[in-house]
Amino acid sequence: MISIDDWYGTIANVRINGTLAGTVAWLPYEIDVTSFITTGRNLVEVEITGSLKNTLGYHHNEITGWIDGPWSWNAAPEIQPPGDKYHFQEYGLFGRIRMVNQVTVE
Repeated sequence: MISIDDWYGTIANVRINGTLAGTVAWLPYEIDVTSFITTGRNLVEVEITGSLKNTLGYHHNEITGWIDGPWSWNAAPEIQPPGDKYHFQEYGLFGRIRMVNQVTVE
């Protein structure tokens, strides 16, 4: 299993040796990569995809809720704030990924 603990984005694509092993999008942020692992060294890649949040104007206000929807545009600023007042979301992989051995008991 590949476990991705410290990341922020909409999805994380996991590739093993250049082949897409799957997509992580919800808890527990793990993916079984057993069938993609070969003997010897393996290349593990994680590609994090962000969202359009940082490009949409209403998000430049202070965010007070946990979810956004079509009604969020009601909170769009009438005057564009200066860039140093924007509220940006950081996207990416902020820690290490872990390979977890999974034991099956029959």
